[in-house]
Amino acid sequence: MSYRPSGATSLIAVFKPSPGYYLYRDRIEFSVVGSPGVSIRSVILPKGEVKKDPTFGWTDVFRKTVEVPLELDRTVSGSKVKVRAIYQGCEEKRGVCYPPTMAEFILDLPNSS
Repeated sequence: MSYRPSGATSLIAVFKPSPGYYLYRDRIEFSVVGSPGVSIRSVILPKGEVKKDPTFGWTDVFRKTVEVPLELDRTVSGSKVKVRAIYQGCEEKRGVCYPPTMAEFILDLPNSS
């Protein structure tokens, strides 16, 4: 997974599942940590591919790279923000799921004008 800024108050989270793996759409969540004055306003998760999962039933999954736009509220002019993502997925063939994974990134956002 990676992030890239797309403006002073927006960024794109990029998930790239390895071949043979998928991510659960409804198990992806984001938060801003340790960055006072910055919060997440909205997350736009695209629709996934519908799959009948043995544990969760019918659910949307991502098997290919997916870009997730995030809009931020900023009340400070600092450019650094720490974003946390929690996500979960499975290996398709064996049906082995991994526990929720957490990834944190510190990003430099452009100053707002």
